[in-house]
Amino acid sequence: MVMRLNIIFLGGLYTDSLINYVKQQSSGPIQNAADVLQKNYIYGLLNNRDGIQFECINLPFVGSYPTHFKDMSFTPSNKTEYIYGTGIVHNLQFNNIKGVKNFARMIKALIAVLALVKKNKDYSVVCYSMHLPFLFACYLTRVFKSNCKFYVIIPDLPEYMCERYGISKKIYNLINKLSYFIVNRSDGAVFITKQMATRFSPDLPYTVIEGITSPNPITVSDCINWWCEGVTKNKYFLYSGTLDRRYGIRDLVEAYIQAEIENFQLVICGDGNECVYVEAMALENANIHYLGQIEHHKVKLLQSNAALLINPRNNDALFTKFSFPSKVIEYMSSGVPTLMYSLDGFPCGYSKYFFHINSKSDFSSKLKEISEMDEFELISMGKAAKNFISENSNPQKQVNKLISLIGKK
Repeated sequence: MVMRLNIIFLGGLYTDSLINYVKQQSSGPIQNAADVLQKNYIYGLLNNRDGIQFECINLPFVGSYPTHFKDMSFTPSNKTEYIYGTGIVHNLQFNNIKGVKNFARMIKALIAVLALVKKNKDYSVVCYSMHLPFLFACYLTRVFKSNCKFYVIIPDLPEYMCERYGISKKIYNLINKLSYFIVNRSDGAVFITKQMATRFSPDLPYTVIEGITSPNPITVSDCINWWCEGVTKNKYFLYSGTLDRRYGIRDLVEAYIQAEIENFQLVICGDGNECVYVEAMALENANIHYLGQIEHHKVKLLQSNAALLINPRNNDALFTKFSFPSKVIEYMSSGVPTLMYSLDGFPCGYSKYFFHINSKSDFSSKLKEISEMDEFELISMGKAAKNFISENSNPQKQVNKLISLIGKK
């Protein structure tokens, strides 16, 4: 007998009808990594086993008006659409003014979840991230509907997502305590590393999903008319992601310059608080190209045509125990070799499928060493990593862990 599960996914993704609107109205970084991960979860839920009824309540993660978004109200053009053919997505409008935005998101999410729960008394809500408006909506839903379960996907711990100081830090410390309080009263959680479990109640049921491969690989035909001026295919090293000092972007640029590599360019794309520094280094060094923040399908094309993909995040900070960078899965899925530190949050099985940075001091020499490697050696490492990720991190296999958690009585 097939077990029937009725799942509501509460998240903030950029659907086909919303992506251009989000790009046009946003000022600053767009949360592409969160968008990709949510879609991978949804794909896994829709293509896993029979008996799953799925609907998504969607309030996209965008910046607040007036600093980071041009519209006072986030207003989707399509209120309902489909994802991966059969998944129903309800796009919600919400007040986007800083100071009232999160309260508005909580109310909208609560009303939408309650409306769906009324249809069937056996719904389970899957909440994406420790976003307090979503957590409150889930918690209050269970207050009104005691038989409704909710589960939380936790890709990041909130205290490590951004550096804050003064009054702002005190406010966010309070918000974080509320977030932990609610998660500890959920029916289960999905952690991105096993070390995350130490931050929550020992009684909280959980599973670990470090990452999920994307179901639809980008092909050259997707961007046949696009390429970067001055960048030679297969003759560059690439970093794509957030430009933040905590993630090692300065270490990468400095190591590359010190290595004096002539046969491979360094290409960087993304946005963040170190973009001014990266822009300046690109102006000073002809072999460094900064492309800014570009569309995700173009990023993936860049990845597939690189000689080496680099994640410069080191293992010095405490937060690395609670972090598994989503770009690791994306990098290794490309079939191009990856250079990075072995972070504390990595499962042990990953270690032989990438080139290792052992310390900040040897970063430069490692880049130089790889630039002189035989092409066959590079290709072999990339293929081995791709096969490993394809087998172990595909959406069906990874999301089945979440489904099994929901199915426990």
